[in-house]
Amino acid sequence: MGISCLQSVKNCTINSPIIDTIKFGLIQFENVENGVIEDCTIQSDMMMQYMSCYIEESENIIIKNCLISSPNHIIYLVSSNYIEIHHCEITAMGLYNWFCHGLDFISSSNNIIHHCDIHNTATGIHFDDYEGKSKNNLFYSNNLYDNELNANIKPYNNYWNDTNGNGNFWSDYKEWYRQTYDKEPTSSDGEIWDDPYIINGYNQDNYPLVKKIPQTKSKDLPNKLIKLFCIFPLFQRLLNL
Repeated sequence: MGISCLQSVKNCTINSPIIDTIKFGLIQFENVENGVIEDCTIQSDMMMQYMSCYIEESENIIIKNCLISSPNHIIYLVSSNYIEIHHCEITAMGLYNWFCHGLDFISSSNNIIHHCDIHNTATGIHFDDYEGKSKNNLFYSNNLYDNELNANIKPYNNYWNDTNGNGNFWSDYKEWYRQTYDKEPTSSDGEIWDDPYIINGYNQDNYPLVKKIPQTKSKDLPNKLIKLFCIFPLFQRLLNL
């Protein structure tokens, strides 16, 4: 049996757990502070399972060196702030339905997403937030490719490159540029496109990358597939406190 529903927890770590295969795939954090999910493979293999990783009203969570996949919502942030996701592969494995989002934000701000591959989804990054409460999120050094739509962002300020000039790779940049400017895009240095990638009037990547970034993980992912089922409150068995 697996355990994945963590509520009102501080200072927890899930690190390469070995969990028996169950048909549902879900990690759920609610009211968690200072949590870490690392070196995991997390896959939901059922079409109606809504998300592989659900985080609500939590802060200071780190997700790193993980392969996270689902045919539906993959990572879902609700009212969660100061989340850092890096060196992860976020994908639907080509099995997505029309509302599969790689990263979904609702009322979540001040989060950082970097050095991730986000691919094979209906929408790579999606802000499902009509009140504009998801602001000041930072995205840089990510690869977005093979998505039906790389980003669907509501018109509020988020940031798509860091202060060192590191933007993101957008697989649709050339097509978007030709449709927008009716000419071919140029790159003076062969690494960054000369013109920004405009998502909407409030969001643009000022340093869009010409080529994908090789994403190097600190160590290999575990060989065993981890499938999690929410059984609360027996979560302590997974924690390295």
